[in-house]
Amino acid sequence: MTEPFERWELPTRLALSDQGVGHHLANPIIADVRTHCELSGQSPYDAFGDPEEFALTAAAEQPAHLRENVDRNGMLPADYLSGSVFALVVLGRAPRSSTQSWKGPSPSPPHPPAWPG
Repeated sequence: MTEPFERWELPTRLALSDQGVGHHLANPIIADVRTHCELSGQSPYDAFGDPEEFALTAAAEQPAHLRENVDRNGMLPADYLSGSVFALVVLGRAPRSSTQSWKGPSPSPPHPPAWPG
């Protein structure tokens, strides 16, 4: 191999992810490519081509029910959920005005005395 395998691997993983192939499916695919390149001495570019084209082909070969549901924007349902949760956390902790700052949680009210018993 004339170039480091990682130069091909990272863009390929990203392209596979864009096609709905998560890391559980991508890991064995990448491992097979690495093994082939180590045994043959070919670079992944020579043996398997451009990462984008390889990802399209490899994703098409995966069973549809194992791929993740990627929308037109390349996002998964979990991406929207995590973005919403992040926004709620940030907005929930943001100061209400430029002169007011967040002072932490308010102290809890005193507890009533325990009844002797």
